[in-house]
Amino acid sequence: MADRVKVTVNLTQDDVDELRRQAAEDGITMTDAIRRSIAIGKLVTNAAENGEKVLIRSRGGDTRQIELLR
Repeated sequence: MADRVKVTVNLTQDDVDELRRQAAEDGITMTDAIRRSIAIGKLVTNAAENGEKVLIRSRGGDTRQIELLR
């Protein structure tokens, strides 16, 4: 396991509320919710850098693409 470093960040109340909601809904800690958000961001960034597409498919079957604008 990688070394852990404690960091302090400034988030909006909306962001904190969303992290708390995700953590409670999924039964995980806020730290794990933040790690998951970072992992998803990394996945999308790496896909965009490799010319790949990231798609979201709704329950109804509609598909939309995530594009990272730089």
